[in-house]
Amino acid sequence: MLAERLNHTYRDLIAIFIFLDSLFVILIVVWFFGFDGNPFMGVLITLLGTGALWELVYLRFKSIKNDLKKRRYRIIDLEHQLNYPYSFIKKIPHPSFGMGWVYLVGKCKVPKKYIGFEEGRLAYPIKEIRDIHHINLYKVNAMHPNYGALIEDINHQKYLIDVRNLEMIS
Repeated sequence: MLAERLNHTYRDLIAIFIFLDSLFVILIVVWFFGFDGNPFMGVLITLLGTGALWELVYLRFKSIKNDLKKRRYRIIDLEHQLNYPYSFIKKIPHPSFGMGWVYLVGKCKVPKKYIGFEEGRLAYPIKEIRDIHHINLYKVNAMHPNYGALIEDINHQKYLIDVRNLEMIS
């Protein structure tokens, strides 16, 4: 349920951006042809407006992520696994919309935030949680529906988990 909510939030933000940007571009085109305006000024206003709309969507995206980080979670079950490799050779990281920079390892994308430690070019992701502790209360440090979540227990131990295994408490 949490993963579906995150996916819907991401899709909604992108759809709102596309709609508002299209509306803004149409408004500028009508204004440009209606008043015989300067073409350079029309393009400049369109680019600045698109940049401002993109910034608004980005800030909304960040506020939603920060709101999700402030909440507490519990593990329902460990049915779904992430299956990140035990270790891999680092290559050039690639940008990702939701998680910053990611490493491509075969068909798997490992975010830089999920790297536990590095030895030269060899990187080791943080361990995935294998059992539910008796105190089932976790804080999320990073979350993305496609890449899983980086959680921290009350002893400040960090683990990786699939988002579908988490449930929001507060």
